Amino acid sequence: MKLRVPQGCNSISYGGRELAIDTDCSVDVDERAARVLAAHGFSRFSGSEPEEARHGVGSDNIATLNRSGLFSLLRSKGVPVSLPITNEALRTAARKALER
Repeated sequence: MKLRVPQGCNSISYGGRELAIDTDCSVDVDERAARVLAAHGFSRFSGSEPEEARHGVGSDNIATLNRSGLFSLLRSKGVPVSLPITNEALRTAARKALER
């Protein structure tokens, strides 16, 4: 079952293992995990959400993303990132990517 990851969530652990968040801000889980995660804001993923809703961020709340979330957003937008890079430079790139 595919679930939409709630805004601000950058990692998920269930049953002692980390679950991979897809670039469309969804996660595949079994029904038991889906029931548990629903209590934490996860919901069914239809895939038809608007782009901004899928990524859970708009240019107005880029500042709330941590480094992992910024890399994830930029990767989902196809924006290459070279290290080393500061968090502020990541935020600037993320804002530009969302404006496109």
